[in-house]
Amino acid sequence: MALKGSLEDINIADVMQLIASSGKTGRFRLLRNQGEGFIYFLDGSLVHAEYAEENLKGESAIYRLAAWKNGTFEFEQGCVTEETTIRRSFTTVLMEAVRIVDEWELIRKKIPSEDVIPYFLSVSTDDKRRITLNTMEWLILSKIDGHKSIKKIAFEAGLSIFEVAKVFYGLVVNQLISIRSSPEA
Repeated sequence: MALKGSLEDINIADVMQLIASSGKTGRFRLLRNQGEGFIYFLDGSLVHAEYAEENLKGESAIYRLAAWKNGTFEFEQGCVTEETTIRRSFTTVLMEAVRIVDEWELIRKKIPSEDVIPYFLSVSTDDKRRITLNTMEWLILSKIDGHKSIKKIAFEAGLSIFEVAKVFYGLVVNQLISIRSSPEA
């Protein structure tokens, strides 16, 4: 199965569905300026994925790669891997990837890039709102220093950029933090 093309013409989920429904074994290679990623299939089932630029493997890599809107792809039939980092069904992983891509579109309205820098807003002493944060939100909040990007905070916290951006989205919407494109002088 010779399969290659542009992500501007067809989305990743559609290509993955074609590979899976055909029961193929091989490597789905995605390439763009920001790096490349690989998704491996064995008899139509997902077995492994990697996105080296962000040191992601397994489902995390798929969720990141699924958001790509530009670049090229190629399916290399018969190319196999020894690694197995994905154990859930193709349908389950694909549905989660589509959900995350949809959520990213909402998040991008407030957090346009993982390179933006969050900072705390001044809060009036008259502000009597109760704020409840879970452990992950506290961890992420503790990393804000006005200099670190969301990407750097995610790396330091050992969390995905998506998880961190989602928390920051909520904090921006609730006017607890804001973002800027460059560090404070």
